[in-house]
Amino acid sequence: MTLHVKAGGVWRTVDDPQVRVSGTWRPIQEGWVRVAGVWRQFYSRVVYQAVATNTTNTDGGGGTLTIQYNLLYDSDGLVRHTREISGSFFTSSIGQWSSAYPSETGSSWSVRVRHIAGTNIYTSGDGLNTWDALTSDRNWLFSDSVTDFNTVSGTYIVEISNDGGSTVYDSESFTVTLFNEGP
Repeated sequence: MTLHVKAGGVWRTVDDPQVRVSGTWRPIQEGWVRVAGVWRQFYSRVVYQAVATNTTNTDGGGGTLTIQYNLLYDSDGLVRHTREISGSFFTSSIGQWSSAYPSETGSSWSVRVRHIAGTNIYTSGDGLNTWDALTSDRNWLFSDSVTDFNTVSGTYIVEISNDGGSTVYDSESFTVTLFNEGP
């Protein structure tokens, strides 16, 4: 779900909604509104996380691991990710990009990923800031070297368009966090 505000008569997507708490800006995780006595969620921050255990370091500390996370948008409408956990890779489905119109997958749809906050840990794949047709499967690899007991994270927004990028049909922000659990 994305958050939109109307500014100057134009609806705009809020890439990274935050709230100020005790003088510190913090990311909003969820947003709710009460409609006719029923609470409805209008915003949810998606967090994709890759976790690795430093199994190669046996001297008690000081190790560094290269940790990877892969986001995949399939042409058939499926969204998958590959996460590294303790040195092994696991691929699982995390939803569908075409949930509103599942029969409308393929040639008329495009996808774009943009970095919006934190460390840019994108390393390879279909590229950032470019519209790629979903006539074939698309992927983005996020990776970085992380020392023991540390994290590196970056926040991105993925956008879907059915007219080559002139109009954003839907968007979702997500944070990739790479964490080295240490020895």
